[in-house]
Amino acid sequence: MAGYQRISAYLYQYNGKRREKTIGFVKMECRQEAGWVQLSLKHAYSLDRQPVQVYGIVREGDQDLGIRLGLMTTDNGQGSFTCSGKGTPEGGIPFFRLRGILLETSGAENYVLGMWDGPTFAMEQYRRWAEQKQPSSEAEAPSEEVEQEVVEAVEQESQREEVSSEPQVEVVSEESGEQE
Repeated sequence: MAGYQRISAYLYQYNGKRREKTIGFVKMECRQEAGWVQLSLKHAYSLDRQPVQVYGIVREGDQDLGIRLGLMTTDNGQGSFTCSGKGTPEGGIPFFRLRGILLETSGAENYVLGMWDGPTFAMEQYRRWAEQKQPSSEAEAPSEEVEQEVVEAVEQESQREEVSSEPQVEVVSEESGEQE
């Protein structure tokens, strides 16, 4: 079926760069633009009663961007999470662009990861999508010179429109066929 994608992957708990154990799975299904992601955790005792941020991972250039899907909690080592719609809640990214799932807790060294597409995930190349999209320096703001050039270009364009909007009348003499 064209435009259909179904994926299942294990979720692994990491401590630093070392994979410790399997603690669940993720399922994803996409049809055209709509889709859903479902997580199921078991034996995730280290995450108990902590807020856990759920991110979908999208590759942009050489970076992995985390698109926030929502928040979940676990109780007695178990938890579940579902997100569905025409795109991700943050940014409206189509689900078919996701290449993995990342669960973050308050400890930056401990995370849960499930990947199904593309090169190996490296935490050093990971950024949150919201952080990536915000201007981070004055270098990204237009300079005064650029702003002045834009103002001048707009003024010149409006002057051209005024001149071209004046009616053009051409009178032709019927007897001689000459223009006056």
